[in-house]
Amino acid sequence: MVVPLRGSYERDAPEIIAAYREGASIRVLWERFGASQSTVYRILKRHGEPVQRRTTRLLVEESKAAEVVNLYQVERLSLILVGERVGVSRQVVRRVLRERGIAIRRGGTQSRSRGGSCGQRIPKRLAQGLDGG
Repeated sequence: MVVPLRGSYERDAPEIIAAYREGASIRVLWERFGASQSTVYRILKRHGEPVQRRTTRLLVEESKAAEVVNLYQVERLSLILVGERVGVSRQVVRRVLRERGIAIRRGGTQSRSRGGSCGQRIPKRLAQGLDGG
């Protein structure tokens, strides 16, 4: 027996399916659309999408993979921030980078790359005290 979906989720189904096919994780989908995890699974299943809980190997189209590489290497965003911008999990970002032979930075390097101490400015009065004046 198929239970009809309530609310706007049926209306969002094509967008949810398209995002899933582009590599968005179930978690990203339910957060983005405000649906429960089970609702997202139900939509995908109803529309014939092969879904495996937990171990789904996500496919990322080449243009999106290029964006992942650019955001990570050029803009020096973290795995999490890249994933949020592209709409995939950090695990997918990590996999895309590794498949292209890109070394994963250690955590916390994003703020260091922008200069200063963790990217923070030194207050004037403290800086003056360090200079002796």
